[in-house]
Amino acid sequence: MGASAVKIGYMRESVAGPTLAEQEALLRQAGIKNFGRDAPVYIDKLRRGPVATMPERDKMVRYLRPGDVVVIAKASRLGTTRADRLQTLAAITKRSASIYDADTGEGVQLQPEAIRAMAFLDRAESGSKREVAARMRARKVALGATGGRPERLQGKTKAAAAVAWADLTKTARDVALEFNVGARALYRLFGPKGTPRFGRKD
Repeated sequence: MGASAVKIGYMRESVAGPTLAEQEALLRQAGIKNFGRDAPVYIDKLRRGPVATMPERDKMVRYLRPGDVVVIAKASRLGTTRADRLQTLAAITKRSASIYDADTGEGVQLQPEAIRAMAFLDRAESGSKREVAARMRARKVALGATGGRPERLQGKTKAAAAVAWADLTKTARDVALEFNVGARALYRLFGPKGTPRFGRKD
């Protein structure tokens, strides 16, 4: 990093990754000393939810000016997936800024052609996976497979299980053991079971 470069820190907390304290230690080694309220350090805390959001990272990217250097503790902190990291790296590069990996001491700034090439490879990989999944679904349909486990109770056995299920002297567990099936399968097939009138049988 050049002496005139403006260093901006970014840390992302996650369940499996390095702690914020460990990341701060690496950022300090890379030259970022101020971690106060007005420090040029953006931190995304751990968030619960189906989709990972990184509002502080996105805010940091919008703040970048030409020549700025984003200092991260490890490459994994930049995003959650390959595509997400690539998009973030591309956004940083478009602002004529770069990334400094404090863990390895490497600086990274992609050229536009490299960004397009990596995006192309990502599209190719995801497209290939979708094609394989579609081919497997088509093969299952052609073979008559509808998905799920085959029904264990059929014909006379199913009819006998229905009679046993209707017998209020038997519990759901009794019927499940008798026909060697799970109680959930019985509830799914025959619906709610009434309360046994006389309790469990001895």
